[in-house]
Amino acid sequence: MQRRSFSPGLLVCLFVPCFLFGQQHFQATLKGRVVEADSLNNGIVNVLVQIKNEESKEVAFAYTDDKGYYLINVKSYKNPPTKPFIISTEANEYESFTMKGLVLHSGENEDLDKIRLKKLGAGGEFTRVIAGYQQSGASASNREGRFFYDLYISVPFKIPFVRPWGVDEDFGPALRAWGYARITSVPQQIKSSVREFAGNFGKEITDVKVNEIAQAAEFLWGFEHRLSKFGSLRASFDGKTQQNFSLSFVLGFGAITPLEPRETLQIFRTSADTERLYPQAKGKDFIAFVSPDRNRFFRQYYLGFRLETRYFDANGNPLNRFPAMLDFTFGQNEAVTKGCLCGSIFRFEGFYPLAWENLKFIYLFGTAHLKFNKSEIQEPLILQPAPTDTPIPAVNAAIVTIPQINRDYYRIGVGIDFFALRGLWK
Repeated sequence: MQRRSFSPGLLVCLFVPCFLFGQQHFQATLKGRVVEADSLNNGIVNVLVQIKNEESKEVAFAYTDDKGYYLINVKSYKNPPTKPFIISTEANEYESFTMKGLVLHSGENEDLDKIRLKKLGAGGEFTRVIAGYQQSGASASNREGRFFYDLYISVPFKIPFVRPWGVDEDFGPALRAWGYARITSVPQQIKSSVREFAGNFGKEITDVKVNEIAQAAEFLWGFEHRLSKFGSLRASFDGKTQQNFSLSFVLGFGAITPLEPRETLQIFRTSADTERLYPQAKGKDFIAFVSPDRNRFFRQYYLGFRLETRYFDANGNPLNRFPAMLDFTFGQNEAVTKGCLCGSIFRFEGFYPLAWENLKFIYLFGTAHLKFNKSEIQEPLILQPAPTDTPIPAVNAAIVTIPQINRDYYRIGVGIDFFALRGLWK
């Protein structure tokens, strides 16, 4: 007589049903509809609706159909929950929704009221990545042309446990955090015409040598709080878009890297004036001016107001376009006040994206730092440049350390969206 071996699988098949039926089985159904808050008849498609048990942490979910309806089957083989459920939603372009205290009973169907979601306005994240050319200089000093690379980010800022302040359909939350970083190249000697430079801009900026890309850097970050907006949408001058304006309080903190002293070196032949003003140049053939060494960045901070323009299409929908900005701020900047926080300045900065659709990737900008104190007028010191191969240091050359500038300063230029710039590289 053949003996049959006992199969462990048979034991599992007998044990699992007994275990499951021995537990209290919980099952319920939740259904409803997700609609737009401004139009209750418009269902929102592809919204993730989740229901979570506060006690067991189990989650069930479903996505809305093309009319905004959803159906969630809530099942559990654990004991029936003693705590209520939490229902929440996630959807692109719409605000999230959360409701606590939902009580479900086993075997019942729960039909919720409509979940109303408000569509997000133009108040999400703004980012610009641009490359361009700028001209800058201080009052009554040499102007310099440089290529630059700029990154700017602005995002809504939420304080924990505090409700957002002043959420607006066009501008979003009133409180935002922002920051930008700018890298400038060594001075560029561009002698071509404006037409030639514009036509060859992509080639010009990519021909910059790697070791000349980043001579100096600047960063600034801070917060802005919208104080008001100016009514409803208004037509733009291009006739195809609309715009709206806002006024915000803004504050920012940051720093600027000082130049390496050798990069600022300027060499001239001595004269009677140099020997009179700089005794160390007496008996020397050349005099070299150089900026001082510094072990700290130049600090800067500002506070004031920001006027901002947001752009919309003909139907009032926000366009994927960086806003125009104009800042009127007051503060201090060591880079333009002798290297110390010892003078106050006005700072005006404007950034403007061209409104025409086929030119929207081109940006114009300008910055001005204006000091408060009275102007100082002095006789200029005119010197003859030294030969380009003049060695420094040398026995016949005097080296004079000149202080950081204490003058008004300006910067103007044009930039191109970095991703649009790729098309000019070819």
